[in-house]
Amino acid sequence: MKSYSSHCASCPLLRADAPPILLIDETRGELRLHQASLFGKFPETTSQAEHISLADPSFHLTVTAERRPFFSDHAADDPQVQPPYRPFIESLQLGSLIGAPLIVRDAGIGEILLGSQSVEFFDLSDMSLVATTASQLAASIERSSL
Repeated sequence: MKSYSSHCASCPLLRADAPPILLIDETRGELRLHQASLFGKFPETTSQAEHISLADPSFHLTVTAERRPFFSDHAADDPQVQPPYRPFIESLQLGSLIGAPLIVRDAGIGEILLGSQSVEFFDLSDMSLVATTASQLAASIERSSL
């Protein structure tokens, strides 16, 4: 994670405003925001959206639990956006959102979220790029934990 912490490799490419990574913290029983994955003005604005409890009744609807990507080009108004993501969307004022799971040995260990404050900012090819990046990041996390 240290190499990712200093900057988000895909964020400049996609011009994303928010690149949070969330990782499962089994000790706390939470899907937690990895603070070092944020940059710019966003670290100060996310205190209310730093974690999703694994015991939350809607946790099973997260990208991590479902282990499949998610895309919304109208995140604030999209009924497909699940309740656990609402605090992130509101605190970061996101208009568009892409989420891709980090999967290690068939288990979701976290997710990458890319957000833009603009609506209709991303397209499906961006989702494919983020999913590929998430897969590579998950492989790096797995190798570092061996």
